[in-house]
Amino acid sequence: MKYSIARSFFFLSLFFFINISKNAIRGHPARPGESRKSARELIKSYKEREHGIIQGYYPSWVSYNHNMKDVNPEVNLLYLSFAKLDLSYDDINSIITTPSLFKSLIGLEYIGINEYFNDAMQLRKARPDIIMILSLGGENYQPSSLDAALNSTEKIANLVDELGFDGIDVDYEPNGSFDALNNINQADFFVKFVTKMKEYMCEDKLISMSHSSNGALSCIGFHDPTKICLDDNSPYNANYFQNPSVKPELLRGANMASAGSAIYIMNNLKDIVDIIFVQTFNYNNTNDPSIIHELYDSYAYYGRKYDYVIIMGFNMMFSDNPFKPNDKAYVKSIGDTIKKQNKLNKAADGLGLWSLSNNLAVFNENEVIQNFVEALH
Repeated sequence: MKYSIARSFFFLSLFFFINISKNAIRGHPARPGESRKSARELIKSYKEREHGIIQGYYPSWVSYNHNMKDVNPEVNLLYLSFAKLDLSYDDINSIITTPSLFKSLIGLEYIGINEYFNDAMQLRKARPDIIMILSLGGENYQPSSLDAALNSTEKIANLVDELGFDGIDVDYEPNGSFDALNNINQADFFVKFVTKMKEYMCEDKLISMSHSSNGALSCIGFHDPTKICLDDNSPYNANYFQNPSVKPELLRGANMASAGSAIYIMNNLKDIVDIIFVQTFNYNNTNDPSIIHELYDSYAYYGRKYDYVIIMGFNMMFSDNPFKPNDKAYVKSIGDTIKKQNKLNKAADGLGLWSLSNNLAVFNENEVIQNFVEALH
């Protein structure tokens, strides 16, 4: 009897896997479908229309009581978080037959892969135009070693295709912080990781990177002559911070350990990357929220240089955050700055959120997204 049940389960799993494999060839339900433009074409159309993009992180752990299809229809770009930078699995069949492996090997916090496919399928039906990105890393997922992560890039590229994603977001925060990205070994790893991902992924897949709010400000708080966090060509170079009229809080940002932590990475990767998500919430103790304009402008310089989409990220989780997404006038002010850049440069820079469908959010998600819509469009 036990043998019979085991055989039945094996053949049922095999049958399911074969069907998944067939669908993968035709375009399984988690994929957007052949009739939809590629993600790269969609981004191009946003740029041509100077249409600011609205982005949101969707934490996979909210899947227990939320569905992706219910995300606000104004969201154009969804980052499903987080998968492991050093994920490893034998093949898709091993995850289908053992659902618990989906979380332990991949990192996404669904009950199993079938639940993910169902969630993604419903999203694709409801929003065939949405761009869905797999976000890697985050604050908590640290690779067991840098080599392990580099050796996982082909697996990640395969998974992106097998699970129907439009690309990846690399949110690498060594030891839970952006500070260490000013270490040449960590920065070089970041560059190598993204470069290998580009080599393995299909041409129409997108690559996003997440960086700190002050990551494009040249650092002035270090005395190492070999430091990698400077760019003399940037408008926010070391000379800029010699001006006594510089906002004190911007000057403080340039003195932080994370200052300039994106500069070396962007200047080495150049146009390999498509999108930069700027985490303003790593500077949540500032007393001058107006610096968001300079923080955006510091990244917009690289956006123009390398054709990036720059997304300024807001946090929904802290009521005392100085960069308040619920403040309509404040959001409009940064939206006006972004719209001006979009018009001048045929760009699609926009605004984003951490995080969507989160029961711990202290602001009303739909009201915040409406603020974004009114500010950008």
